[in-house]
Amino acid sequence: MGLLRDAFNSIGVEVNVYGAFLQSIPFRFYSLIMVGFVLMICFTGKDYGPMLKAEARARQTGKLIADGAIPLASKELTEMEISDEIPLRMRNAIVPILTVIAFVVIGLYVNGRGAILANDNTALIEQIKDTPFAFTVIRDALGYSNASVAMMWASFAGTIVAFTMVLTQKILTFRETMDAWVDGAKSLVIAVFVLVLAWGIGSVAKDLGTTKFLISILSGKISPNVIPMVVFLLGCLIAFSTGTSWGTTALMMPIAVPLVYELSGGDTGVLLYATIGAVFTGAVFGDHCSPISDTTIMSSMAAASDHIDHVKTQMPYAVTAATVAVAVGYLPAAVLGINPFISVIAGWAICYAIIKVKGQRPEDYVIPEKIQKQA
Repeated sequence: MGLLRDAFNSIGVEVNVYGAFLQSIPFRFYSLIMVGFVLMICFTGKDYGPMLKAEARARQTGKLIADGAIPLASKELTEMEISDEIPLRMRNAIVPILTVIAFVVIGLYVNGRGAILANDNTALIEQIKDTPFAFTVIRDALGYSNASVAMMWASFAGTIVAFTMVLTQKILTFRETMDAWVDGAKSLVIAVFVLVLAWGIGSVAKDLGTTKFLISILSGKISPNVIPMVVFLLGCLIAFSTGTSWGTTALMMPIAVPLVYELSGGDTGVLLYATIGAVFTGAVFGDHCSPISDTTIMSSMAAASDHIDHVKTQMPYAVTAATVAVAVGYLPAAVLGINPFISVIAGWAICYAIIKVKGQRPEDYVIPEKIQKQA
């Protein structure tokens, strides 16, 4: 919200920032198409590319990782053994997770409220004191909050709840519980090192001014109608290269909005909102498949999979959705003015056709004989 507010202020346009955010959602073609794409893959049970091979290997041979793969987790996690005497109860997993989610939301509000009360915006301070749970107040509080602080609170809350459930059900002793917690913490060390290195690469790219240079060379050289598509593709490239969706959004939003506004002669309609949507969704592409993205790293860590193998399996799906988003989304919506919802539906239809043509069920895939023998 803050980025959008600053971008609109830079072009001198008075607008409800939250409303602008909502109006850009239909133009986030990559994200919307990807959501449908993932659901189709889940319900059809079909995969293609490296993911199909990995799924077939796991189902037919029981090998969860390929030969020579290095899981992005320490041996404390990968070699963990669970006693047959421990009862498996779904609530023991669901309740701590729901606790984390709930405390993230509560923490964002509490932290944001404190930030508002600490600043000098008297009108907002009075509003949050008079109507603390009004929709607009909650929206502003979330906008002022520090997400990292809220997530730290939520992780501690989830840990305490998990401890309590394990001990009260006598699944583990206190010492065993502490040992399990320490082993879990130790399993994160590898991921922490990779994250630090990823952030370092992102900082170097930012300090070099690579992003601003790439965007500046486009100014005045392209038609305003293709700006949403160019911004989306540029966002994909930058997010993949730097591994940060938030950083990509923060770098592109202040430039993309004034750029499309000026080149379009002050248009505040489809082109503007399509560009805003392109900034947000292009940045997400990097989170899906960049090897230095913190989200990708955390996914590999959570699944204890080889990080590069994870990137290889995700890449075909991300590229497919991005290609479809450009073909039926940004070009038709911006150039021809087609309703974005029609573009999204068309994108889903194309993705379904791709799954039908290229997709295959893992159990029907014939894995190489060499892998079968090694298993």
